[in-house]
Amino acid sequence: MTKYVAYYRESTKKQVSRRQAEKFGLQSQAGADEEHWGLDSQKLEVQQYIAANDGMLIAEYIEAESGRKSKRPKLKEALNHVKLSGAILIVAKLERLARNVAFLSALMESKVEFICCDMPSATPLTLHIMVSVAEDEAKRDGTRTAAGLRAAKAAGVKLGAARPGYWERRRETGLPDTASIGPRASAAARRENTKKFRDLLKPCVMKMRAEGNNPQQIADALNEKGFATQAQRPWTVASVCVLLRVFEERVPLGPRGKSLPPEVVVELKTRYEGGEQCTALAQWLNSKGFRTTRGNDWDAVRVYKKVNYGKKPTKR
Repeated sequence: MTKYVAYYRESTKKQVSRRQAEKFGLQSQAGADEEHWGLDSQKLEVQQYIAANDGMLIAEYIEAESGRKSKRPKLKEALNHVKLSGAILIVAKLERLARNVAFLSALMESKVEFICCDMPSATPLTLHIMVSVAEDEAKRDGTRTAAGLRAAKAAGVKLGAARPGYWERRRETGLPDTASIGPRASAAARRENTKKFRDLLKPCVMKMRAEGNNPQQIADALNEKGFATQAQRPWTVASVCVLLRVFEERVPLGPRGKSLPPEVVVELKTRYEGGEQCTALAQWLNSKGFRTTRGNDWDAVRVYKKVNYGKKPTKR
């Protein structure tokens, strides 16, 4: 008996709407039953195909994602299940699997056997042609929708959350305020991109740091190699210091850039007033792993400014 793993994909908006309705015990605008029609029809087609071919359904995975996107965590789980169980991946319709030619090509190269209920005898060439047509149609849909929205906006129609009564209806139905969801998601994406960018630079920067290069030398070396910052600007001492502070896991700077702990400042001033030279004090700070607020090594000039900070100049 052939084993099958079913993969269903539904609209992202429907999924979010249903989750909100379930969370707050409400009915969505289209009705809870209507939202399940697309998913139920997929399940029915899959069950009919498996029954007709004397198969056995061993697992089901449901994804809420656009057909044009290739990031599918549930599909990845389904593929892993297929590989481990020796089953066949089954979907109701090809468009539910992908509307992206590159994604389908990668799926075929993974050597995972899959079948579409609407085209069970399709060849790889047929699938590529069908997906190409679906991808083109998806792009045309997006273009037509964008053009329609621009025309409506030009005519003075309020769109999205700017529509009259939008927020009032949300409060009446008990749905949460989603105004901050977009900014939070954007901030999370930026943090993730920054982390990936820094992870690429870390081996190179830390190697130069271990060789004794200061932030200015590291910035010059990065610029000579043609490396740019995440904002596509040349490297500076300040930007390199930010990297070093992250890579070396230093304690964040305090107010006004007072990087030295109070007890260290007290000892520094005591030793200076006791007659110890600024050069020796700078060497002592560097040996303890302390850096200036800009991430540089301490020197005699910086130590002198530190121990005399706030003092009135002596009149001559």
